[in-house]
Amino acid sequence: MNRSSFLSLIAILVIAYCGYLALGTGAKPPIITPSEPLADNLEQAPDYYLINPRVTQYSLDGNKDYLLVSDKISHYPHNDVSLLAQPNIDLYRTNGNQWKTTAKHGRLLPGGDILELSDQVRVKEQKSSGELGILLKTNFLTLYAEEEVADTQHPVVITSPNGSITHGVGMRAFLAKDRVQLFSNVRGQYEVNQ
Repeated sequence: MNRSSFLSLIAILVIAYCGYLALGTGAKPPIITPSEPLADNLEQAPDYYLINPRVTQYSLDGNKDYLLVSDKISHYPHNDVSLLAQPNIDLYRTNGNQWKTTAKHGRLLPGGDILELSDQVRVKEQKSSGELGILLKTNFLTLYAEEEVADTQHPVVITSPNGSITHGVGMRAFLAKDRVQLFSNVRGQYEVNQ
């Protein structure tokens, strides 16, 4: 093999090696694959959301039934559940009284009549005369809008306007009848006016 053929062969091998390095063994970008199939991720994503919505419902006779205000409502079509951030619900009664309910989180279940509230749930009664009524505090509450009933199996604290405090575990509040039923471990501190 003559010297020029040998140099040509070396040049071809160097070019081939450089090409191999550039195409074959160089750093490749990582291939990102979702942990779930893309279709499943899309199915579990919200189909719509509302920022700072204000929803008012009226009864058949034209009176205000309830007012719902939230920082955000996201609806998930795969289970027909809506998640609420910082929900505030005012239930209006025919006698003019209101029940003002607040929480950090809420879940509106399919059908739209049952609302589960969690984290720092407060239910405050506002009399039509402007006086405050009782205040209910719990960590989880189910609100049945049609029946005007609030229900929990969790600990609850009830404070009355005169300062009396009642503790219990489990409660059903009949909001339309201004009646509260405690289920167990009931204890109270009652203030006597002198």
